[in-house]
Amino acid sequence: YGITFKSLFMDYQSQNGGSLTTFSDYHFGFEVGISKRMTDNLNLVLPIKAGVVNSSHLSDNLENCLHKNVYGADIQAQYLFYKPEAKVTPYVMAGVGGVQEDEGDFNVQIPFGVGLNFYVTDNAYFNWQSEYRYSFSEDRNNLHHGIGFTYLFGAAMADKPEMMEEESV
Repeated sequence: YGITFKSLFMDYQSQNGGSLTTFSDYHFGFEVGISKRMTDNLNLVLPIKAGVVNSSHLSDNLENCLHKNVYGADIQAQYLFYKPEAKVTPYVMAGVGGVQEDEGDFNVQIPFGVGLNFYVTDNAYFNWQSEYRYSFSEDRNNLHHGIGFTYLFGAAMADKPEMMEEESV
């Protein structure tokens, strides 16, 4: 098992009429999650997210956007392109989640994206992840970009039985 912490850059504007390059419209959030390594190449992740975003949902003009709190939880699968000797491990991810907005509705979202895990030490990684979040509600598609840290509890990858068998031959 592991635990993840990320700072999020949340973009609710560019996918709903705003500009992708207007970074001042991005707002901050955070994510805390737990992860379970299923195999060397597959992780199951349960992140909980919170942040403040601009919402044009109640306004016809992006200049009059409202700031609102959003809270969400997902279940995600990550497929890692894992190699034991690699210092950087790329991955793709997909999942399903729910988001609740203050002064707004609950909506279901489908996140999918890419990420990189940067090896720091046994069981510790810096992490970058970007995801597109398709929403089943109108004007709710969004982007999340996260930078954070992952720590895996238990035996280090080098302590795994298949690795030890190779060393003893």
